[in-house]
Formats: sequence, C-alpha cells, structure tokens
Amino acid sequence: MLKAQCLNSRGRPAAPPVLLEEWRAWDYIRLQKRLFPVVLLMDGLGKTVAEAREDKIIYPLEWRRRELHCSQL
Repeated sequence: MLKAQCLNSRGRPAAPPVLLEEWRAWDYIRLQKRLFPVVLLMDGLGKTVAEAREDKIIYPLEWRRRELHCSQL
C-alpha cells in the first residue's frame, strides 16, 4: 500500500491522505497533478517513492517498464 498526499501551493496538505494499491498509484498521480502543485506517494515507512511537481512526475524506473508493457497489450 502507498499513501498519497496532495499539497497546495504553500506546501500544506490540500486533502486528507489516501491509501492506494501500487497498481492504482500511477493513474492517481497523473490525475491529481492537474489539480495540485505537489502530489507525493509514500511507502509504509513514509519514504517518498514518487512525486509530481510542476507537472512533472518523478517515479521508479520499474513503473515506466510496466507502463510500456501495458501499452503494448
């Protein structure tokens, strides 16, 4: 499970955190980055594993491989 947190322009939480399965995280961050300046995805220990800032997403390479694989199906 990952915890997603959207932040406003002041760096404060804009909404309550959401718990997500890893397979839903990519879609969530892609949608929320349009609404919030910062979107963080954190693991169970609170470590950031992916983030969206200024309309750019920084994420693990493994997620990119999965996206490419799914688009080829």
